[in-house]
Amino acid sequence: MEEVPLVISPSSLRTWLRCKRQYYYKYVEGLEARLPDIKLKRGSWMHECLQYHYMGRDWKVAHKRLTKKFNTMFLEEREYYGDLPDQVERMMKSYLYHYREDNWEVLFVEETFKVDHPAFEEKFEFKPDLIVYDKDTKQTICWDHKTVKSIPSGEFRIQDLQSALYTWGLKVVDVEINAFGWNYIRTKDPTVPKINLNGEISRRKIDTDFYTLASFLKEYYGTLEGLPAAWRTRLNTLKYTNTYFRRSKVVKSEAITSRLVAEMDYSTQEMQSWYDLSDEHPMQDPWVRTMISSCDWDCDFQELCIHELLGGDGKFIRRNKFKPSTYLEGRTVGRRKQTD
Repeated sequence: MEEVPLVISPSSLRTWLRCKRQYYYKYVEGLEARLPDIKLKRGSWMHECLQYHYMGRDWKVAHKRLTKKFNTMFLEEREYYGDLPDQVERMMKSYLYHYREDNWEVLFVEETFKVDHPAFEEKFEFKPDLIVYDKDTKQTICWDHKTVKSIPSGEFRIQDLQSALYTWGLKVVDVEINAFGWNYIRTKDPTVPKINLNGEISRRKIDTDFYTLASFLKEYYGTLEGLPAAWRTRLNTLKYTNTYFRRSKVVKSEAITSRLVAEMDYSTQEMQSWYDLSDEHPMQDPWVRTMISSCDWDCDFQELCIHELLGGDGKFIRRNKFKPSTYLEGRTVGRRKQTD
């Protein structure tokens, strides 16, 4: 048996820092939930459509393929995810309209980079969603797509680990960026105006986006020409200010980047020691749990974790609730034993 080197990624580091047991299920056993959380399902669907778009391909081809696969799922599974195909289609159309004036040269789309760091023997592997050169601002920006229920505040972005490691890693492989950015896409369905009993459109304030409101008004009036002044004003406002799309950039200082890379080194050394302990004492189980209230919503492995904590072997749960990780396909993150 030959050991493959330990490979680190931002996701594996976050998981390690969150819970070593969760890390074990995800990166040592290589498990993935057969029915992923709806947020993950929607996010990966949207990511694939965006990937097609920025590679210069028709995003509708990816969407059609994913929809076809979605329709082969069991009825209970489709009911769990709801109208996901329609929701992603709406998000993509609205996104592309909102950012129709982007003047970008696409440099990398979902490109995997690997870095050898002199401080440790392991490798750092990362896969930025998108790197572009903005011809208007003359900046090279690394973008991370985020589908979110609500757009978060900016405090966490200063100390964010992923952005610092991407900035550092890209510099090592001679890809200089001016900033790291979060490309937020809100997942809440925009509100459609209601029709009053007298047939007129309700003037009640609604939470919506330009594409949804413009589509509704065009259907109602038959055209967008000659709209009442109030609706023209509302549409013009939504063109430039909205609650559904936001791009936030940050420039990480050398001090922050250096400190977070150092913390990655320390975490990696700790991670390696756990692997060594597991190798030296194969009949023991060193993968400790961090059990907190958020386990209910931020861990796919909670049921399996509790079952094994109570003394069960977990074989039935593994077989019925999990499958080999699609995230790890083509990746070397983690360290599992392989035969020659």
